[in-house]
Amino acid sequence: MARRRSGSPAATPPRRAAPARPTRAQAPVRRADAPIAWALLLAAGLGLAALPHTAFADRETRRTPVVRVVEQAADAVVSISTDERVRIRVDDGIDRYYRRWGRPRHYREGYREAALGSGVILHPDGYVVTNYHVVRRGARIRVHLRDGRELLAKVVGTDPDSDLAVLKVPAGKGLPFLALAKDGDVMLGETVLAIGNPFGLSHTVSTGIVSAVGRNIEADGRTFFDFIQTDASINPGNSGGPLINLDGEVVGINTAIYGEAQGIGFAIPAARVRRVVQDLVDYGEVREPWLGLLVDDIEGSDGVVVAARMRHSPARKIRPGDVILAIDDHPISGRDEYRHRLRDVPVGHRATFTVRRGTRTFTAEVVPTDVPAEAADELLSLRVGIEVGVQRFRDRYGNRVDGLVVASVTRGTPAARVGLAPGDLIRGVNAQPVESQADLRRLVLQAQKGGELHLAIQRGYNLYEVAFKL
Repeated sequence: MARRRSGSPAATPPRRAAPARPTRAQAPVRRADAPIAWALLLAAGLGLAALPHTAFADRETRRTPVVRVVEQAADAVVSISTDERVRIRVDDGIDRYYRRWGRPRHYREGYREAALGSGVILHPDGYVVTNYHVVRRGARIRVHLRDGRELLAKVVGTDPDSDLAVLKVPAGKGLPFLALAKDGDVMLGETVLAIGNPFGLSHTVSTGIVSAVGRNIEADGRTFFDFIQTDASINPGNSGGPLINLDGEVVGINTAIYGEAQGIGFAIPAARVRRVVQDLVDYGEVREPWLGLLVDDIEGSDGVVVAARMRHSPARKIRPGDVILAIDDHPISGRDEYRHRLRDVPVGHRATFTVRRGTRTFTAEVVPTDVPAEAADELLSLRVGIEVGVQRFRDRYGNRVDGLVVASVTRGTPAARVGLAPGDLIRGVNAQPVESQADLRRLVLQAQKGGELHLAIQRGYNLYEVAFKL
Protein backbone atom coordinates (compact mmCIF):
# COMPACT_ATOMS: atom_id res chain seq x y z
CA MET A 1 0.00 0.00 0.00
CA ALA A 2 1.33 3.42 -0.92
CA ARG A 3 2.18 5.64 2.01
CA ARG A 4 -0.08 8.56 2.63
CA ARG A 5 1.42 11.97 1.82
CA SER A 6 0.49 15.23 3.47
CA GLY A 7 0.47 18.64 1.86
CA SER A 8 0.77 19.50 -1.84
CA PRO A 9 3.59 18.21 -4.05
CA ALA A 10 6.65 20.55 -4.42
CA ALA A 11 10.01 20.53 -6.16
CA THR A 12 11.92 21.22 -2.93
CA PRO A 13 11.92 18.89 0.05
CA PRO A 14 9.78 19.95 3.01
CA ARG A 15 11.34 21.39 6.15
CA ARG A 16 12.36 18.98 8.79
CA ALA A 17 9.95 18.86 11.64
CA ALA A 18 9.48 16.73 14.68
CA PRO A 19 7.61 13.66 13.53
CA ALA A 20 3.99 13.65 14.64
CA ARG A 21 2.81 10.65 16.57
CA PRO A 22 0.32 8.94 14.26
CA THR A 23 -3.16 8.30 15.56
CA ARG A 24 -4.81 4.91 15.27
CA ALA A 25 -6.62 5.98 12.08
CA GLN A 26 -3.51 7.52 10.56
CA ALA A 27 -0.95 4.84 11.46
CA PRO A 28 0.56 3.39 8.26
CA VAL A 29 0.51 -0.32 7.56
CA ARG A 30 3.90 -1.82 8.27
CA ARG A 31 5.48 -4.03 5.69
CA ALA A 32 6.26 -6.60 8.33
CA ASP A 33 2.50 -7.12 8.71
CA ALA A 34 2.10 -8.31 5.12
CA PRO A 35 3.54 -11.82 5.65
CA ILE A 36 1.32 -12.20 8.68
CA ALA A 37 -1.78 -11.23 6.61
CA TRP A 38 -0.88 -13.66 3.82
CA ALA A 39 -0.26 -16.37 6.35
CA LEU A 40 -3.72 -15.84 7.85
CA LEU A 41 -5.36 -15.94 4.41
CA LEU A 42 -3.48 -19.07 3.43
CA ALA A 43 -4.37 -20.69 6.71
CA ALA A 44 -8.04 -19.83 6.19
CA GLY A 45 -7.92 -21.23 2.67
CA LEU A 46 -6.23 -24.41 3.82
CA GLY A 47 -8.78 -24.72 6.55
CA LEU A 48 -11.66 -24.47 4.02
CA ALA A 49 -9.97 -26.98 1.78
CA ALA A 50 -9.64 -29.32 4.69
CA LEU A 51 -13.37 -29.22 5.54
CA PRO A 52 -15.03 -32.59 5.07
CA HIS A 53 -17.17 -33.16 1.95
CA THR A 54 -20.29 -33.36 4.14
CA ALA A 55 -20.20 -29.55 4.44
CA PHE A 56 -21.64 -29.33 0.94
CA ALA A 57 -24.62 -31.30 2.12
CA ASP A 58 -25.62 -28.16 4.02
CA ARG A 59 -26.71 -26.77 0.65
CA GLU A 60 -29.95 -28.65 1.16
CA THR A 61 -30.60 -26.73 4.36
CA ARG A 62 -30.42 -23.53 2.30
CA ARG A 63 -32.97 -24.80 -0.21
CA THR A 64 -35.89 -22.80 1.16
CA PRO A 65 -39.44 -22.96 -0.20
CA VAL A 66 -38.64 -19.89 -2.31
CA VAL A 67 -35.62 -21.64 -3.88
CA ARG A 68 -37.71 -24.74 -4.63
CA VAL A 69 -40.40 -22.68 -6.35
CA VAL A 70 -37.83 -20.87 -8.48
CA GLU A 71 -36.27 -24.17 -9.52
CA GLN A 72 -39.67 -25.57 -10.50
CA ALA A 73 -41.21 -22.47 -12.10
CA ALA A 74 -38.46 -20.48 -13.80
CA ASP A 75 -38.42 -22.56 -17.01
CA ALA A 76 -42.06 -21.66 -17.71
CA VAL A 77 -41.34 -17.90 -17.59
CA VAL A 78 -40.37 -16.31 -20.91
CA SER A 79 -39.01 -13.00 -22.13
CA ILE A 80 -40.93 -11.29 -24.93
CA SER A 81 -39.56 -8.83 -27.47
CA THR A 82 -41.68 -7.12 -30.10
CA ASP A 83 -40.81 -5.25 -33.28
CA GLU A 84 -43.12 -2.77 -34.96
CA ARG A 85 -43.20 -2.22 -38.72
CA VAL A 86 -41.97 1.22 -39.74
CA ARG A 87 -41.25 3.10 -42.95
CA ILE A 88 -37.61 4.16 -43.23
CA ARG A 89 -36.82 7.10 -45.49
CA VAL A 90 -34.14 6.44 -48.09
CA ASP A 91 -32.23 9.72 -48.26
CA ASP A 92 -30.02 9.28 -51.28
CA GLY A 93 -29.29 11.53 -54.26
CA ILE A 94 -32.30 10.36 -56.25
CA ASP A 95 -34.57 11.03 -53.28
CA ARG A 96 -33.21 14.56 -52.92
CA TYR A 97 -33.72 15.12 -56.67
CA TYR A 98 -37.36 14.05 -56.51
CA ARG A 99 -38.04 16.15 -53.38
CA ARG A 100 -36.71 19.20 -55.22
CA TRP A 101 -39.59 18.86 -57.70
CA GLY A 102 -42.18 18.04 -55.08
CA ARG A 103 -42.26 14.30 -55.75
CA PRO A 104 -42.96 11.85 -52.89
CA ARG A 105 -40.08 10.65 -50.77
CA HIS A 106 -38.75 7.13 -51.15
CA TYR A 107 -39.27 4.72 -48.25
CA ARG A 108 -38.52 1.13 -47.48
CA GLU A 109 -40.19 -1.18 -44.96
CA GLY A 110 -38.31 -2.07 -41.81
CA TYR A 111 -38.68 -3.05 -38.18
CA ARG A 112 -37.67 -1.47 -34.91
CA GLU A 113 -37.92 -2.72 -31.37
CA ALA A 114 -41.24 -1.66 -29.82
CA ALA A 115 -41.30 -3.27 -26.37
CA LEU A 116 -39.70 -5.73 -23.98
CA GLY A 117 -41.74 -7.70 -21.51
CA SER A 118 -42.36 -11.02 -19.85
CA GLY A 119 -44.84 -13.85 -20.13
CA VAL A 120 -45.71 -17.23 -18.71
CA ILE A 121 -46.57 -20.51 -20.44
CA LEU A 122 -49.93 -21.74 -19.11
CA HIS A 123 -50.36 -24.79 -21.35
CA PRO A 124 -47.89 -27.32 -22.79
CA ASP A 125 -49.38 -26.74 -26.27
CA GLY A 126 -47.59 -23.40 -26.27
CA TYR A 127 -50.12 -20.85 -25.02
CA VAL A 128 -48.33 -17.87 -23.47
CA VAL A 129 -50.05 -15.16 -21.43
CA THR A 130 -48.69 -11.62 -21.21
CA ASN A 131 -49.95 -8.03 -20.96
CA TYR A 132 -51.74 -6.44 -23.89
CA HIS A 133 -49.60 -3.32 -23.66
CA VAL A 134 -46.48 -5.45 -24.21
CA VAL A 135 -47.61 -6.69 -27.64
CA ARG A 136 -50.06 -4.04 -28.86
CA ARG A 137 -47.62 -2.54 -31.39
CA GLY A 138 -45.84 -5.77 -32.25
CA ALA A 139 -45.82 -6.70 -35.93
CA ARG A 140 -43.27 -9.38 -35.09
CA ILE A 141 -43.21 -11.04 -31.66
CA ARG A 142 -40.42 -13.25 -30.35
CA VAL A 143 -40.58 -15.42 -27.24
CA HIS A 144 -37.27 -16.26 -25.56
CA LEU A 145 -37.13 -19.40 -23.41
CA ARG A 146 -34.77 -19.94 -20.53
CA ASP A 147 -32.92 -22.70 -22.40
CA GLY A 148 -31.91 -20.20 -25.08
CA ARG A 149 -34.53 -21.02 -27.70
CA GLU A 150 -36.16 -18.12 -29.56
CA LEU A 151 -39.62 -18.79 -31.00
CA LEU A 152 -41.79 -16.63 -33.23
CA ALA A 153 -45.23 -16.17 -31.71
CA LYS A 154 -48.61 -15.43 -33.22
CA VAL A 155 -51.34 -13.52 -31.41
CA VAL A 156 -54.32 -15.68 -30.45
CA GLY A 157 -56.30 -12.79 -29.03
CA THR A 158 -56.02 -9.60 -27.01
CA ASP A 159 -58.23 -7.82 -24.49
CA PRO A 160 -57.26 -4.17 -23.91
CA ASP A 161 -59.88 -3.77 -21.17
CA SER A 162 -58.14 -6.29 -18.91
CA ASP A 163 -54.64 -5.61 -20.35
CA LEU A 164 -54.18 -9.28 -21.24
CA ALA A 165 -53.05 -11.08 -24.40
CA VAL A 166 -52.58 -14.72 -25.39
CA LEU A 167 -49.79 -15.80 -27.74
CA LYS A 168 -49.11 -19.19 -29.35
CA VAL A 169 -45.65 -20.63 -29.97
CA PRO A 170 -44.72 -23.98 -31.57
CA ALA A 171 -44.88 -26.60 -28.83
CA GLY A 172 -42.36 -29.02 -30.34
CA LYS A 173 -41.57 -31.71 -27.81
CA GLY A 174 -43.65 -30.00 -25.11
CA LEU A 175 -43.03 -26.95 -23.04
CA PRO A 176 -42.81 -26.34 -19.28
CA PHE A 177 -45.91 -24.62 -17.95
CA LEU A 178 -47.48 -23.31 -14.75
CA ALA A 179 -51.03 -23.68 -13.45
CA LEU A 180 -53.32 -20.86 -12.36
CA ALA A 181 -54.29 -20.78 -8.71
CA LYS A 182 -57.92 -21.32 -7.78
CA ASP A 183 -60.16 -18.28 -7.95
CA GLY A 184 -59.70 -16.12 -4.86
CA ASP A 185 -57.03 -18.41 -3.39
CA VAL A 186 -54.68 -15.67 -2.21
CA MET A 187 -53.95 -14.66 1.38
CA LEU A 188 -52.86 -11.34 2.79
CA GLY A 189 -49.27 -11.60 3.97
CA GLU A 190 -48.40 -14.79 2.10
CA THR A 191 -45.05 -14.98 0.33
CA VAL A 192 -45.08 -14.48 -3.42
CA LEU A 193 -42.42 -14.35 -6.15
CA ALA A 194 -42.25 -12.22 -9.27
CA ILE A 195 -40.15 -13.64 -12.11
CA GLY A 196 -39.61 -11.60 -15.23
CA ASN A 197 -37.47 -9.51 -17.50
CA PRO A 198 -37.06 -6.08 -15.82
CA PHE A 199 -34.97 -3.68 -17.91
CA GLY A 200 -34.03 -6.61 -20.18
CA LEU A 201 -32.49 -8.65 -17.33
CA SER A 202 -34.06 -12.02 -18.04
CA HIS A 203 -35.38 -14.34 -15.34
CA THR A 204 -34.92 -11.89 -12.51
CA VAL A 205 -36.51 -13.12 -9.28
CA SER A 206 -37.90 -10.85 -6.59
CA THR A 207 -39.86 -11.83 -3.50
CA GLY A 208 -42.39 -10.14 -1.29
CA ILE A 209 -45.77 -10.63 0.26
CA VAL A 210 -49.35 -10.03 -0.78
CA SER A 211 -49.91 -6.53 0.60
CA ALA A 212 -53.55 -6.11 -0.43
CA VAL A 213 -56.25 -7.58 -2.66
CA GLY A 214 -59.11 -5.90 -4.46
CA ARG A 215 -57.02 -2.78 -5.08
CA ASN A 216 -58.33 -0.21 -7.60
CA ILE A 217 -55.75 2.02 -9.29
CA GLU A 218 -55.82 4.91 -11.75
CA ALA A 219 -53.43 4.63 -14.72
CA ASP A 220 -53.38 5.77 -18.35
CA GLY A 221 -56.52 7.83 -17.78
CA ARG A 222 -58.66 4.89 -16.66
CA THR A 223 -59.41 2.80 -13.59
CA PHE A 224 -58.19 -0.77 -13.16
CA PHE A 225 -60.19 -2.76 -10.63
CA ASP A 226 -59.49 -5.57 -8.21
CA PHE A 227 -55.70 -5.85 -8.55
CA ILE A 228 -53.39 -7.74 -6.20
CA GLN A 229 -50.87 -5.45 -4.52
CA THR A 230 -47.42 -6.75 -3.56
CA ASP A 231 -44.11 -5.36 -2.34
CA ALA A 232 -42.20 -7.70 -4.67
CA SER A 233 -40.30 -5.52 -7.16
CA ILE A 234 -42.20 -5.11 -10.43
CA ASN A 235 -40.40 -2.83 -12.87
CA PRO A 236 -40.70 -2.09 -16.61
CA GLY A 237 -40.04 -5.39 -18.35
CA ASN A 238 -41.75 -7.38 -15.59
CA SER A 239 -45.09 -6.72 -17.27
CA GLY A 240 -46.75 -9.98 -18.26
CA GLY A 241 -44.70 -12.19 -15.96
CA PRO A 242 -46.25 -14.34 -13.24
CA LEU A 243 -46.78 -13.64 -9.56
CA ILE A 244 -46.33 -17.08 -7.98
CA ASN A 245 -47.22 -18.51 -4.56
CA LEU A 246 -45.16 -21.08 -2.65
CA ASP A 247 -47.18 -23.89 -4.21
CA GLY A 248 -45.79 -22.85 -7.59
CA GLU A 249 -49.18 -21.60 -8.82
CA VAL A 250 -49.79 -18.35 -10.67
CA VAL A 251 -51.90 -16.06 -8.47
CA GLY A 252 -51.64 -13.13 -10.88
CA ILE A 253 -50.07 -11.59 -13.97
CA ASN A 254 -47.75 -8.73 -13.09
CA THR A 255 -48.26 -5.35 -14.68
CA ALA A 256 -46.08 -2.24 -14.54
CA ILE A 257 -48.72 0.16 -15.85
CA TYR A 258 -48.64 2.27 -12.66
CA GLY A 259 -45.53 4.38 -13.21
CA GLU A 260 -45.78 6.26 -9.90
CA ALA A 261 -45.47 3.11 -7.80
CA GLN A 262 -42.49 3.14 -5.44
CA GLY A 263 -41.81 -0.14 -3.67
CA ILE A 264 -45.18 -1.60 -4.60
CA GLY A 265 -46.37 -3.63 -7.56
CA PHE A 266 -49.67 -4.85 -8.96
CA ALA A 267 -50.92 -8.03 -10.59
CA ILE A 268 -54.10 -9.03 -12.43
CA PRO A 269 -55.77 -11.76 -10.31
CA ALA A 270 -55.86 -15.35 -11.53
CA ALA A 271 -59.68 -15.44 -11.67
CA ARG A 272 -59.77 -12.72 -14.33
CA VAL A 273 -56.82 -14.22 -16.18
CA ARG A 274 -58.62 -17.57 -16.38
CA ARG A 275 -61.88 -16.04 -17.62
CA VAL A 276 -60.21 -13.85 -20.29
CA VAL A 277 -57.73 -16.47 -21.49
CA GLN A 278 -60.47 -19.08 -21.90
CA ASP A 279 -62.48 -16.78 -24.15
CA LEU A 280 -59.45 -15.65 -26.15
CA VAL A 281 -58.40 -19.25 -26.83
CA ASP A 282 -61.95 -20.42 -27.64
CA TYR A 283 -63.26 -17.41 -29.59
CA GLY A 284 -60.32 -15.08 -30.29
CA GLU A 285 -62.05 -12.34 -28.28
CA VAL A 286 -63.78 -11.87 -24.95
CA ARG A 287 -67.52 -12.53 -25.15
CA GLU A 288 -69.22 -9.54 -23.56
CA PRO A 289 -71.91 -10.52 -21.03
CA TRP A 290 -75.15 -8.59 -21.52
CA LEU A 291 -77.96 -7.91 -19.06
CA GLY A 292 -79.74 -5.07 -20.83
CA LEU A 293 -79.75 -2.86 -17.72
CA LEU A 294 -78.83 0.82 -17.98
CA VAL A 295 -77.53 2.09 -14.65
CA ASP A 296 -76.54 5.44 -13.15
CA ASP A 297 -74.38 6.50 -10.24
CA ILE A 298 -76.02 7.52 -6.96
CA GLU A 299 -74.65 10.77 -5.62
CA GLY A 300 -73.19 10.34 -2.14
CA SER A 301 -73.89 6.61 -1.98
CA ASP A 302 -72.51 3.31 -3.18
CA GLY A 303 -74.38 1.11 -5.61
CA VAL A 304 -76.03 1.97 -8.92
CA VAL A 305 -79.65 2.72 -9.72
CA VAL A 306 -81.33 0.99 -12.67
CA ALA A 307 -82.44 3.73 -15.07
CA ALA A 308 -83.94 1.45 -17.73
CA ARG A 309 -84.32 -2.18 -18.72
CA MET A 310 -84.13 -3.15 -22.39
CA ARG A 311 -86.75 -5.26 -24.10
CA HIS A 312 -84.82 -8.54 -24.25
CA SER A 313 -83.05 -8.24 -20.88
CA PRO A 314 -82.52 -11.53 -19.05
CA ALA A 315 -82.69 -9.64 -15.71
CA ARG A 316 -86.45 -10.00 -15.35
CA LYS A 317 -86.40 -9.82 -11.55
CA ILE A 318 -84.72 -6.41 -11.59
CA ARG A 319 -86.66 -3.33 -12.65
CA PRO A 320 -86.08 0.42 -13.09
CA GLY A 321 -85.62 2.20 -9.77
CA ASP A 322 -83.90 -0.77 -8.09
CA VAL A 323 -80.47 -0.20 -6.58
CA ILE A 324 -77.81 -2.86 -7.31
CA LEU A 325 -75.51 -3.14 -4.28
CA ALA A 326 -73.28 -6.13 -5.16
CA ILE A 327 -72.54 -8.78 -7.77
CA ASP A 328 -71.49 -12.18 -6.40
CA ASP A 329 -70.86 -10.55 -3.00
CA HIS A 330 -68.52 -7.92 -4.51
CA PRO A 331 -69.77 -4.46 -3.46
CA ILE A 332 -70.51 -2.01 -6.27
CA SER A 333 -69.23 1.55 -5.78
CA GLY A 334 -70.53 3.02 -9.04
CA ARG A 335 -71.11 2.55 -12.78
CA ASP A 336 -67.49 1.81 -13.65
CA GLU A 337 -67.23 -0.95 -11.06
CA TYR A 338 -70.63 -2.33 -12.10
CA ARG A 339 -69.38 -2.76 -15.68
CA HIS A 340 -66.13 -4.28 -14.42
CA ARG A 341 -67.84 -6.80 -12.11
CA LEU A 342 -70.36 -7.76 -14.77
CA ARG A 343 -67.56 -8.37 -17.26
CA ASP A 344 -66.03 -10.94 -14.90
CA VAL A 345 -69.16 -13.08 -15.26
CA PRO A 346 -68.85 -15.38 -18.33
CA VAL A 347 -71.74 -15.56 -20.76
CA GLY A 348 -74.13 -18.32 -19.71
CA HIS A 349 -72.93 -18.42 -16.08
CA ARG A 350 -75.21 -17.55 -13.20
CA ALA A 351 -74.47 -14.44 -11.11
CA THR A 352 -76.10 -13.35 -7.87
CA PHE A 353 -77.16 -9.69 -7.59
CA THR A 354 -77.85 -8.02 -4.27
CA VAL A 355 -80.66 -5.53 -4.88
CA ARG A 356 -82.45 -2.91 -2.77
CA ARG A 357 -86.01 -1.97 -3.65
CA GLY A 358 -87.40 0.65 -1.32
CA THR A 359 -86.69 -0.63 2.20
CA ARG A 360 -86.36 -4.27 1.15
CA THR A 361 -83.07 -5.95 0.16
CA PHE A 362 -83.09 -9.21 -1.77
CA THR A 363 -80.94 -11.31 -4.11
CA ALA A 364 -81.68 -12.11 -7.74
CA GLU A 365 -79.93 -14.71 -9.87
CA VAL A 366 -79.28 -13.64 -13.45
CA VAL A 367 -77.60 -15.41 -16.39
CA PRO A 368 -75.94 -12.94 -18.83
CA THR A 369 -76.34 -13.57 -22.56
CA ASP A 370 -74.46 -12.49 -25.67
CA VAL A 371 -75.21 -8.96 -26.81
CA PRO A 372 -78.18 -9.02 -29.24
CA ALA A 373 -77.78 -7.17 -32.54
CA GLU A 374 -80.54 -4.67 -31.75
CA ALA A 375 -79.04 -3.66 -28.38
CA ALA A 376 -77.11 -0.75 -29.88
CA ASP A 377 -80.26 0.68 -31.50
CA GLU A 378 -82.15 0.53 -28.21
CA LEU A 379 -79.17 2.02 -26.38
CA LEU A 380 -79.17 5.03 -28.73
CA SER A 381 -82.89 5.42 -28.20
CA LEU A 382 -82.85 5.15 -24.39
CA ARG A 383 -79.59 6.94 -23.58
CA VAL A 384 -79.22 9.46 -26.40
CA GLY A 385 -82.76 9.89 -27.67
CA ILE A 386 -82.32 9.30 -31.41
CA GLU A 387 -83.45 6.84 -34.02
CA VAL A 388 -80.97 6.25 -36.86
CA GLY A 389 -81.78 5.42 -40.46
CA VAL A 390 -79.98 4.89 -43.76
CA GLN A 391 -80.42 7.52 -46.45
CA ARG A 392 -79.00 7.86 -49.93
CA PHE A 393 -77.58 11.25 -50.81
CA ARG A 394 -75.02 12.90 -53.08
CA ASP A 395 -71.56 13.58 -51.71
CA ARG A 396 -69.51 16.67 -52.62
CA TYR A 397 -68.28 14.94 -55.77
CA GLY A 398 -71.81 14.26 -56.98
CA ASN A 399 -71.73 10.54 -56.25
CA ARG A 400 -74.79 8.88 -54.75
CA VAL A 401 -73.82 7.15 -51.50
CA ASP A 402 -75.59 5.66 -48.50
CA GLY A 403 -75.14 7.41 -45.15
CA LEU A 404 -76.41 7.15 -41.58
CA VAL A 405 -78.70 9.98 -40.62
CA VAL A 406 -80.63 10.96 -37.51
CA ALA A 407 -84.17 9.90 -38.38
CA SER A 408 -85.87 11.28 -35.26
CA VAL A 409 -85.07 13.01 -31.97
CA THR A 410 -87.14 12.46 -28.82
CA ARG A 411 -88.08 15.65 -26.99
CA GLY A 412 -86.43 16.26 -23.62
CA THR A 413 -83.59 13.77 -24.25
CA PRO A 414 -79.81 14.51 -24.24
CA ALA A 415 -79.87 14.58 -28.07
CA ALA A 416 -82.55 17.27 -28.07
CA ARG A 417 -80.70 19.32 -25.46
CA VAL A 418 -77.51 19.48 -27.56
CA GLY A 419 -79.47 20.44 -30.66
CA LEU A 420 -79.43 17.31 -32.81
CA ALA A 421 -82.08 17.37 -35.52
CA PRO A 422 -83.53 14.95 -38.08
CA GLY A 423 -81.37 14.89 -41.18
CA ASP A 424 -78.06 15.29 -39.34
CA LEU A 425 -75.47 12.95 -40.83
CA ILE A 426 -73.47 10.67 -38.46
CA ARG A 427 -69.89 10.50 -39.74
CA GLY A 428 -68.04 8.93 -36.81
CA VAL A 429 -68.22 7.38 -33.35
CA ASN A 430 -65.44 7.94 -30.81
CA ALA A 431 -63.00 9.09 -33.52
CA GLN A 432 -63.75 6.04 -35.70
CA PRO A 433 -65.37 6.48 -39.14
CA VAL A 434 -68.87 5.08 -39.65
CA GLU A 435 -69.93 3.80 -43.06
CA SER A 436 -72.70 1.32 -42.25
CA GLN A 437 -75.27 0.44 -39.63
CA ALA A 438 -73.10 -2.52 -38.62
CA ASP A 439 -70.20 -0.10 -37.95
CA LEU A 440 -72.48 2.11 -35.87
CA ARG A 441 -73.79 -0.76 -33.74
CA ARG A 442 -70.33 -2.19 -33.12
CA LEU A 443 -68.82 1.17 -32.15
CA VAL A 444 -71.74 2.15 -29.91
CA LEU A 445 -71.42 -1.10 -27.94
CA GLN A 446 -67.67 -0.55 -27.64
CA ALA A 447 -68.33 2.97 -26.39
CA GLN A 448 -70.63 1.61 -23.70
CA LYS A 449 -67.65 -0.09 -22.04
CA GLY A 450 -66.09 3.31 -21.42
CA GLY A 451 -69.41 4.92 -20.55
CA GLU A 452 -69.13 7.80 -23.04
CA LEU A 453 -70.26 8.23 -26.64
CA HIS A 454 -68.82 10.88 -28.99
CA LEU A 455 -70.67 11.41 -32.29
CA ALA A 456 -69.18 13.28 -35.24
CA ILE A 457 -72.15 15.07 -36.86
CA GLN A 458 -72.28 16.75 -40.25
CA ARG A 459 -74.91 19.38 -40.99
CA GLY A 460 -74.52 20.92 -44.39
CA TYR A 461 -70.84 21.77 -44.77
CA ASN A 462 -70.24 21.98 -41.00
CA LEU A 463 -68.80 19.16 -38.90
CA TYR A 464 -69.04 19.14 -35.12
CA GLU A 465 -68.92 16.68 -32.21
CA VAL A 466 -71.39 15.96 -29.42
CA ALA A 467 -70.86 13.74 -26.36
CA PHE A 468 -73.28 11.63 -24.32
CA LYS A 469 -73.08 9.45 -21.21
CA LEU A 470 -74.11 5.85 -21.80
